[in-house]
Amino acid sequence: MGLLSSLYTGVSGLTAQGEALGVIGDNIANANTTGFKASRAEFQDVVAKSLKGILGGNQIGRGVHIGAVTPILAQGNVDGTEKSTDLAISGDGYFVLKGTDGETFTRDGSFKFDKDGYLVTNDFQKVQGFQTDEKGTIVNKLGDLRFPRALTPAKATAKIRLDLNLDSRIQTTKIFDPKNPYETSHFSTGIEMYDSQGNKHLVNMFFTKTADRTWQYNGMVDGKEVTGAKEDEMGMVVAGQITYTVDGSWIRSYSR
Repeated sequence: MGLLSSLYTGVSGLTAQGEALGVIGDNIANANTTGFKASRAEFQDVVAKSLKGILGGNQIGRGVHIGAVTPILAQGNVDGTEKSTDLAISGDGYFVLKGTDGETFTRDGSFKFDKDGYLVTNDFQKVQGFQTDEKGTIVNKLGDLRFPRALTPAKATAKIRLDLNLDSRIQTTKIFDPKNPYETSHFSTGIEMYDSQGNKHLVNMFFTKTADRTWQYNGMVDGKEVTGAKEDEMGMVVAGQITYTVDGSWIRSYSR
C-alpha cells in the first residue's frame, strides 16, 4: 500500500498541474475575447491518513488537487471602436441580458440592433435597462432597450443644471463686460443645449465675483444664433446673481 500510495500522490500532482495548464490555456485562447475575465487555479493538498488515528498529528498527505478556479475581476482596458453600439463598463458591474434562459450577466458590450429595434448581443439576448415614465423620469424597473426606427420629434432643452464650485478665496471683484467676457469674468464653462428643431447650440457661462459672497452669472452664445445680436459678437441669453451665506450655503438666485 505504501508504494501504491506514493504513486497515487505523484499522479495527483500531474493531474492537478494538467488541469492548471488547461486554465492557463483557456486564458490565452480568450486573450482577444471582449469582456473575458482570466481565471487562476488554486491548489489544495489532500490529507488522507493520520499515523495517530483519531488523536490526529503526523498526517500523511495524499497529493494535491484543484481546490478552486477563481476569476480575476480586475478592470480591463477600455478601447475605442467605430461602432456606436459598443459599450464598456468602467469599474464594477455587469450588463443585464434577457434571453430564453432568463436573466444573465456579461461584461461584453458588443451590442447591435435587431430588425425590430431592440439592443441585443451577438447571440440575440436583449439588453436590459431602467425604464422611464411619461415625463422621462427614470424608474426602478428593468425592461428591454428598444429604439424605434421611426424619427422622434425634436424637443428643446427646458432645464439646465450645473453642479460646480465657485472659489471663495477670490478677493478681487470685476465688472462683467459682454463685449469682453473672458477678461472680465473669473470662471467660464460651456454647456450644450438644443432648440425645438433639434439643433445644438453652445452656451458659454461666465461667473464673475461682484461683491463679497455675491457672484454674477451670464450665459452667452454666438451672435448669429440670437435674434437682435450682432454676428461678430456674442449674444446674451441668460443672466442672474447668486448670493451665499457665510458658511457657503446658497441663498437665492434670480435671472433678469
